[in-house]
Amino acid sequence: MKAMKIFLKTFILSLALVFTSCQDEITELIDPMQDETITASSPLVSLVQRTTARDGSFDNIIDAASCLSIELPVTVVVNGLEIIIDSREDLQVIEDIFEESDFDEDILDIIFPITVITSDHREITIESLAELRELAAECIEGGDDDDIECIDFNYPLTISVFDAENNLIDTLTFQSDEQLYLFFEDLDEDIILSFNFPLTIQLASGLEITVQDHEQLEDLIEAAVEDCDEDDDDDYDDDDCEDCSVERVKELMTACDLSVEALILDGVDQQEQYVDYLFTFVEDGTVEAGIEGSRVEGTWELVETDEGIKLELNIEELPDFDGPWRLHEIEEEEEESIEIEFLRGDDKLAFEKECDGNANDCTEAFVDEALSTCRWRIVSFNGDDNLLPLSIDFSNENIHAFNEAGEIVDEGNWSTSGSEDGVVVSFNDLTMELESVVGEWLVAECAAQRFKMTRGDNFIVLEKECE
Repeated sequence: MKAMKIFLKTFILSLALVFTSCQDEITELIDPMQDETITASSPLVSLVQRTTARDGSFDNIIDAASCLSIELPVTVVVNGLEIIIDSREDLQVIEDIFEESDFDEDILDIIFPITVITSDHREITIESLAELRELAAECIEGGDDDDIECIDFNYPLTISVFDAENNLIDTLTFQSDEQLYLFFEDLDEDIILSFNFPLTIQLASGLEITVQDHEQLEDLIEAAVEDCDEDDDDDYDDDDCEDCSVERVKELMTACDLSVEALILDGVDQQEQYVDYLFTFVEDGTVEAGIEGSRVEGTWELVETDEGIKLELNIEELPDFDGPWRLHEIEEEEEESIEIEFLRGDDKLAFEKECDGNANDCTEAFVDEALSTCRWRIVSFNGDDNLLPLSIDFSNENIHAFNEAGEIVDEGNWSTSGSEDGVVVSFNDLTMELESVVGEWLVAECAAQRFKMTRGDNFIVLEKECE
């Protein structure tokens, strides 16, 4: 009788959720191991519910609420223009209108009534902005909410349901997060169940992993809790990039010289007076800025904070650029075209550079002159920065490599030549510490204080050091 009661409860639930259910022989007797089944009180059940909760942050530009999403289509009025939003992609239209000017006031009005969907997949009709704001106030912003967005289930997946005697009652097929969430939300304590493995999950990076048992699934979900930026805040306009780590931003800022794309201070556009300025950010924390023949030095640092990545910029002769600046967005419209935008209150600073492999008019003459002045260090070899601290003198087309004690540990010569792909630097006659760099290297990126050179799949990065 108890088994039949559980079966009826599960069967009715499956109909309500429009599951496709594959009924096995009810009389089939199996003996699953205890660690191969779970119940409503198992930690994995809570983790699955958090993973399948609905994320509402994608439409924050409209509702400013990460625990709510508006059912589409919805009609909005953006700066006086009425727009029907039919898909998630249409949300970009709103942001494009907002970004047309940095000096106007952006206003968005929602045409009510609307239907919102909560994190537990409930649908609620909202009649006014006041109702929406009241419901949105219940959201927990800033990433401290319960949902887990850095890992997803691939569907369909199936779950087997057993009675207390380990008799298989039913096998249920799930097609969406909503179905799986609601099933676990109404799970009776008497029900014993098991995911049918293998199943596939997908991480925020896009990597798909085949899961073989409950323990592995639980470990993967727990590991993914803080594995990505869930963008759970009501700032729709922060445009998180795919990899906004300090390391990635530093790599972009030191790739080549950056020009000033925008500088807005106290509501006034100041970019024009810096239109010819170039900023050279060096990995050692120094920065040069200005125009040719009149450049000044300063320091910079990228810092990870609770508010995101901040740029600490200090150039005494250019106080307009002093930080801290909060990273706002990174746009990489083409493979080598980048724009990096920072905010400081209402102020805005944006750098831009198209690193097309010909930065700074990267001619043989430029390379010859740059390498011949001061000394250089190889700061990266195929991404490895754990290198011998060698100081290299390239003057007079000779190579003298010095260790920290000032002793010569290798010597040779170098030359440049042109090719259809760009400038080629040849390192010759090195037989000791620098033997691995002997040969021809194509200059991929060049700046006054930094070069990146490639040879097949290998690359080296050199940075200038002037006393």
